[in-house]
Amino acid sequence: MNLQWVIFERFAYFYPFLLIGMASSITLAKHVFSKKNHAVFSALLFLVNTYILMIAGGGQIWILLAYSLSPMALYLFINNINASVDNFEKRNRKRSMLLGLVFAFLIMLELRVAYVILLAGFIYWFLIFLEKRKLWISFKAFVFAFIIPVISSLGLHAFWL
Repeated sequence: MNLQWVIFERFAYFYPFLLIGMASSITLAKHVFSKKNHAVFSALLFLVNTYILMIAGGGQIWILLAYSLSPMALYLFINNINASVDNFEKRNRKRSMLLGLVFAFLIMLELRVAYVILLAGFIYWFLIFLEKRKLWISFKAFVFAFIIPVISSLGLHAFWL
């Protein structure tokens, strides 16, 4: 095919980073903020801060891609916890499996970023638990937001153990 590495690198790593990062950060920001202007501004701030520019300049591509996917994983954690707390639906299983797939992909890209997102999701669950103070609802939310996705993620990565 005779492509230069610079062109391949842009299409294989940098453009997916921009697309996934913009989509996932806007999705999370729309969930957190009420105005669309805030969502776009937070996406721009997320993608052009000094940390990510240093990572991109250093050539750490897998951290770059994991960083771009992390808002989507956090959004799925928050959405899954809220859906499990509010009411039980059959869609909770689908949400849990989708979260497991995204989390497995995040583990594949960078395990340390996955730990940080897991910790952030756990802190959110704990704050919801302190707010609701209902053990059964919190246990159900914990199972659908953490146990099922983590088991499915570990199951997807079990082939190399």
